[in-house]
Amino acid sequence: MFLQADRDRLEAGDDLGGSYTFHAGVPEIDLLFLEWRWPIPGRNTTECGADGHTCDLHRQTQLLDHYTARLETLTVIWDKDRTLPTDSAWRRNAHTLVCEAALTPTPGAQVLLFPVAEELLTQADPAALAAQPRDLALAYVGNQYDRDEPFDRFFAPAANRVEHLVAGKWTKTDRWPNVRFVGRIPFETVTSVYGRALATVLLLPHRYAAAGQMTQRIFEAVLAGCLPMAPVDVR
Repeated sequence: MFLQADRDRLEAGDDLGGSYTFHAGVPEIDLLFLEWRWPIPGRNTTECGADGHTCDLHRQTQLLDHYTARLETLTVIWDKDRTLPTDSAWRRNAHTLVCEAALTPTPGAQVLLFPVAEELLTQADPAALAAQPRDLALAYVGNQYDRDEPFDRFFAPAANRVEHLVAGKWTKTDRWPNVRFVGRIPFETVTSVYGRALATVLLLPHRYAAAGQMTQRIFEAVLAGCLPMAPVDVR
């Protein structure tokens, strides 16, 4: 059960085939699992109903107050973005377990890496992927957030010399006039981009690289036969 608004249905008209149950209240549950949300000024710190407001932070606070603090419900916090402060009281709560998708997580946190569907592994044919024609030497699929420095070092110089493509939300690109940015693409087309490329570079914000936290990009690339290259400063 998802304890949140059904945004796929409300905003995109997609009920996901009716496969999931959504609940906006506080039903009886045995365990609460949260992907940690943090304050983003102008987005989830504004009043409910304001233009551009998303209610993820308010909802998280409500759930933690009701279930974890008041009812002492067992709670798993998955800090996928490494934004939970190291001195957060939730790290010391007796009913809470903090997990991180990192090989060397914050002391006291447990390792919970990103999952990969078994059917994707069984469908990937190495011989067929190796024989697939590829018109790009280099590709990157992902957003700009905190990646300018590694992009400058590891992607942009190569992009000046080979056929390439960058897909994702990159809003400040003036410093790389020779890089081909194509903007956001639907999730279902990510595989086709990697399927056109020989290689990609795994670009990570420093807080990820220092802890050995790789995103889903490594799996998306490998399963499309695209060689992922990791900078040496990734722990």
